[in-house]
Amino acid sequence: METGRPDAEASDRPAASLLEAACAGVHWSGANLVAADLCGADLSRALLDRAILRQADLSFADLTGARLTAADLAGANLNTATLAFAELTDADLRNANLAGADLFAANLQGANLEGAHLEGADLDQALLGGTRLRGVHYDGDTRWPEDFRPGADAASRHADARLDPDNQPSETDDGACMGEPAGAV
Repeated sequence: METGRPDAEASDRPAASLLEAACAGVHWSGANLVAADLCGADLSRALLDRAILRQADLSFADLTGARLTAADLAGANLNTATLAFAELTDADLRNANLAGADLFAANLQGANLEGAHLEGADLDQALLGGTRLRGVHYDGDTRWPEDFRPGADAASRHADARLDPDNQPSETDDGACMGEPAGAV
């Protein structure tokens, strides 16, 4: 199903709310979705290479198997999103909220996660080679790949991966979609 925006003019329009939209398999590579409301949307198998999703609300979204190569997700809310098997190579996830996200077997090689929130995230079997992790926030519930240990030896275990060993866990939001009252799902 292709519901993408094929021309450059269309990709420059402001993003509409797609709250809980069924958009599985869409082709939105290069689309401008800055601050889009995609809370709970089904974007499984979506093609979002080079998409601009800065400050977008993707909390509770299903991005299983989505391709987000070199996508701009800086400051995006991906709280409790499903990104299992997603392709996030070279993606910009600086200061993104990935608390409670499912990143099982996601490819994060070369991605920038500096300052991202990973409290309670599942990164089991994720590929982290070359991933920038300085200043990430994580806690005891964060699940890392089996051969990855956060701390001083992180860089030696994964080439070029850097994790701030002095990081402190921080509180996360209540899990509600942006703009929704607390407890709303």
